[in-house]
Amino acid sequence: SDLHWDAAAGHYRFGEIDWSELHEVIKGRGQCNHERLQAKRRAWEDGAWVRDGAMAHAAKNAASAA
Repeated sequence: SDLHWDAAAGHYRFGEIDWSELHEVIKGRGQCNHERLQAKRRAWEDGAWVRDGAMAHAAKNAASAA
């Protein structure tokens, strides 16, 4: 790896950036993309009860306000 700490300069030194790797990540083909999307879907599904409860509460408040 070209990344290393330069104590004399007080910052990291790095080499050439692999732009093709960055472009693949942007296109959704990153190394953790599948896992990230799975976690997002699972969080959405696991939070359904909260959304359902909030909608029921809003409907109850709207009915009592009418």
